[in-house]
Amino acid sequence: MALQFPPSPNLNQTYVSGTRSWKWNGYAWDAVLSIVAPSSGINVGVSGGDLISNPPNVIFGSDTEVLNVNIEGDGLGGAKLIHSITGETGTTLEHVFPSNHFSSISQPDRNDVYGRQFLVLKDDGDVGFEYIKIQDVFKNSDFVFDIKSLRVGEKTSKSTLIGTDAAGTTLSDLGGSFVVEYAGSPSPQPVSAKINSNSFVGTTEYDLSDPYTTLSTSNLFVSYPAQSDNSINIKVTGTGSDGVSDTSNFNLKFPNNAYFGSGELGIGGSDLNSSGFTAELKSANDLSSPGVTVFYDVPANEYAYFAYPTSRGTTVTVSEFQGEGLPTIPVTEYFNVTSNQSHTNELGFTENYQIVTSAQSGLGSVAYIFIVS
Repeated sequence: MALQFPPSPNLNQTYVSGTRSWKWNGYAWDAVLSIVAPSSGINVGVSGGDLISNPPNVIFGSDTEVLNVNIEGDGLGGAKLIHSITGETGTTLEHVFPSNHFSSISQPDRNDVYGRQFLVLKDDGDVGFEYIKIQDVFKNSDFVFDIKSLRVGEKTSKSTLIGTDAAGTTLSDLGGSFVVEYAGSPSPQPVSAKINSNSFVGTTEYDLSDPYTTLSTSNLFVSYPAQSDNSINIKVTGTGSDGVSDTSNFNLKFPNNAYFGSGELGIGGSDLNSSGFTAELKSANDLSSPGVTVFYDVPANEYAYFAYPTSRGTTVTVSEFQGEGLPTIPVTEYFNVTSNQSHTNELGFTENYQIVTSAQSGLGSVAYIFIVS
């Protein structure tokens, strides 16, 4: 006899044909096995995938009938009795296996929540069913107050040109407010937070308002460090509802410019601002290996220049860049270095520079890699 499933079934609708039945799971018909429990009880041995993926419905024939569910497997020491179930006459016990759990039991006070029971290996070597516990999903550290980051935009550190103004520099130039990110649920949420720095001009500490997540940078100023490439630290300290305190830091670095371009022979430190060279913030890390690659277009009667703060290192190696994946050509011997040239940047900060100049003019389109040490 051909099976004639309903064309538009409802969720969990049952279709019966002869002694077999199927249930609609929302996208397909699942075969349902039914076992009538005898008066002496029924033992279901779970030793393969069939009963796990398609367990039987049990129809109780009397109030005294018992369903014993056993599981067998290597390393379990034989069959283990893990569940005994009784039911009223004529009632049906259904076990649902949408994935890897054994039963679905609704909470009496909530129709939309189901407690899942999983097979677990206990400390004494026994096997049993237990509901998922919160520690099965989360780590202990997930329940402790935790500040993930202090950032501006998506950055937990930024760089800005060093200057000398006694009033410091405004943090509004960083491009946004300070944002504090906390660990989400189930981590305790903050009950207080403050952002502080010894480099803040005026007030050194600012209390954040509930929900303790932002501080505007529009009226914040920080003092410049004494030397270029130094950093200042800005810290958030928060306390969670569990009484635990945590911190996170934002690093603000103050490098100076490196300059590169082409020009006539004889450009010195005092000429860098007016030379028309490209100026880019470069820290010591930027200038060290693998170095800085500069692309030039050097016309006739002009020379290739590269200038950087002497404090970053006095040794510079130069290689000609041939293209990605191609070997470079050492050309240090074709460059001259003028040391300790005093230079004052656009914000008034003065320090000595190394000025590297090609020995040959009119190089045309060429690229060099500069490594400072």
